Amino acid sequence: MPQIMAYLNREFFDTGDAFGTAKSLGFDAVEIPESFFTPPEHEKDRMHLARILKTYGLKARWHTNPQYNRHLSSENAVLRSENIERMLWELAFARKMGWNEFIIHPGPAATERDKQRVYESLKVINEKACKLHIQLLLENASGAFDGDPYELVRIMNEVPGLKITLDLVHAFRSFFCKTGKGTLIDYLSILSPFISSFQFNDYDGEKRCTVGTGVLPWQTLMPKILSTQCKTWTIELHTVQETVSSKEYLQRWLD
Repeated sequence: MPQIMAYLNREFFDTGDAFGTAKSLGFDAVEIPESFFTPPEHEKDRMHLARILKTYGLKARWHTNPQYNRHLSSENAVLRSENIERMLWELAFARKMGWNEFIIHPGPAATERDKQRVYESLKVINEKACKLHIQLLLENASGAFDGDPYELVRIMNEVPGLKITLDLVHAFRSFFCKTGKGTLIDYLSILSPFISSFQFNDYDGEKRCTVGTGVLPWQTLMPKILSTQCKTWTIELHTVQETVSSKEYLQRWLD
């Protein structure tokens, strides 16, 4: 049965005890986004974080900030190197914390040469992840490159061992789906062999919303998701209440 993780959005951290709040709401695992949580640089602060997670009995995985991946395709070797070095540093941090999953983003790529630089960058990062026994997960976005399922399959083939964590709203709002190249179910089917986990959310036509309350085709989507037998489902939304309500919805499918 999949483990349902809480993505620790800003509201969780605003409580003053993001990890305790997640545990009190029935979560045994959390996804920690760098967008809302700065990785501690000092050993004593890392040990403090480890103690908190151990106290609450929480498993965790790391979700890097997309800003540190936006130059993976850059012609500027300095900018590209800075992004790569940042990822290597964060991988070492994740390893010290005992986490074995790490979410990264492909960033933009307009030309074939841009794409080649992305592949080369990801190969370096993934090689380090493999040495540290960390599974590197690539999150899809919505653009013509980072949200196209065929482009993502190509990345998987270019960087063996890399896997996908599929953000459902990113897929639904992708250039691929919006231009009629295929449906969300098609998107999932194309990427299915490479999907290791899901980022759950829904869309109301303007913004993300509680899973099951928006326009995503859940009656056809959930059987397809269940058939992948992925072991990790993260609920990635903006509020604590949306996260809790989404967990209840997903749990009904599992029951």
